[in-house]
Amino acid sequence: MSSAARRRRGDRPAQRAVLRAAHGLGLFACLACDHSGSPVTVATPPAELYDAPIEFAGTWRGESDEGMGKLEIRKLGNLRYYGRFAADDGLHTYVANMSQETVLQEDARQPANVLSFTWQDGRGGVGKGWLMIDQDSAALTGELVYGDSQRRGSLAFVREGELSAVQASPTVQARPAEGS
Repeated sequence: MSSAARRRRGDRPAQRAVLRAAHGLGLFACLACDHSGSPVTVATPPAELYDAPIEFAGTWRGESDEGMGKLEIRKLGNLRYYGRFAADDGLHTYVANMSQETVLQEDARQPANVLSFTWQDGRGGVGKGWLMIDQDSAALTGELVYGDSQRRGSLAFVREGELSAVQASPTVQARPAEGS
């Protein structure tokens, strides 16, 4: 093979050495990267206590980031819940590992009106979020954050079978926690 043909193919020894070095540096840089991305902070609202017991477990109907569907929440243990959202169109589903926030009252931590959670959709989508329950334990509002981006979506649900009760009840304010 002529030297001109080798140059066209990139067979020159100096080119090969540079390409190997660049490849090695690229591989090293890739291994040194933090693939988890920068941590996303999810600012949950201040947790509060209600006079009545708070009950997150149940079936909820509503909207998760513009998709209508059903959210099922099951109690796993003390302050722990499992959530599963399935959109009515069948295209969007996710599961959530949920933890109930607590508030210090009379030297003891009491379960509060906010759940924080991490979620995943089983197709690589992950994120964080929070839900706040109303005083009647009949409605949820919250926020969904996608992965390590700042993309956010709103959450709004009503307990299945409670829509008429929510529409008929007046707006009730939560009482602030002691020491706030």
